[in-house]
Amino acid sequence: MAALFGPPSGHRAKYFGASAISARGGVGCASSATVPPTSPHTLWSKVRVPESERWEIVELYFKGRSQRKIAGATGRTLKTVNRIVRAFKSCRRIKNAPRKPRSRVTTEQEDAWIVAAAAVKPGLSAQQIKNTLDLRASVTTVKRHLREAGLKSGIAAQKPLIRAQNKKKQLQFSRQHAQRSSEEWNQVVFKDEYTFTTSCDQQARIWRPDNTRPSACSYWKPENPRFCEDCCPRPLNRLSSIANVPTTIVDVRGRDFLWSSRIGVSCRHHDRQ
Repeated sequence: MAALFGPPSGHRAKYFGASAISARGGVGCASSATVPPTSPHTLWSKVRVPESERWEIVELYFKGRSQRKIAGATGRTLKTVNRIVRAFKSCRRIKNAPRKPRSRVTTEQEDAWIVAAAAVKPGLSAQQIKNTLDLRASVTTVKRHLREAGLKSGIAAQKPLIRAQNKKKQLQFSRQHAQRSSEEWNQVVFKDEYTFTTSCDQQARIWRPDNTRPSACSYWKPENPRFCEDCCPRPLNRLSSIANVPTTIVDVRGRDFLWSSRIGVSCRHHDRQ
């Protein structure tokens, strides 16, 4: 390379310079000795200046040092030193200035619509609320607005909780009749109850205020279109297993309850052939 091109001269020396000459005399990479020292702060210019170093910069400035000399002594850029000095001189501020919060995507009226949709139909998911109201906001934003309104997503209770008074009565009844014989039980008319629904009876999530699971509005199960009859078959076949038994069907809260009665020791109907 050296024999072919020779040492740089003229315009070659103008563009490459003597520092770009390798040890062999040709044009090559600059050696490590010719690279100017780089401050560690210049490699991480986005890192915030510590508060202690900001006080040091302000102290050097009020001692009469120029901002350029302060930048050379601390290893910070002149722009960084100037910004710290101006912030202290204008409002005596050393820490970062408070940032303005990001503007909300939804309006106050849209926020009210989101909460109203969850209150009218608690079984709607955040995605369904977004699609129903045709919002530009994301699903995460819809969930955040619902949480701000005090609504949380929880599993709907299957039934209301048993009160302590009912538990006490059940235990008292069991203790009174625990020692009965088979002959005595054969004289008792037993009544059974079955529940079947025309919609899915699996667990479903609803929007409700916190600590409201025992309330009446929290154990009502909303319709959930994500479930279907193919994956959630109804136990209607139990009805065919009950023969020659007086029955009564009552519709309560969208569910059908079947009461039946028989004489003798109780057994499960679906165990019969």
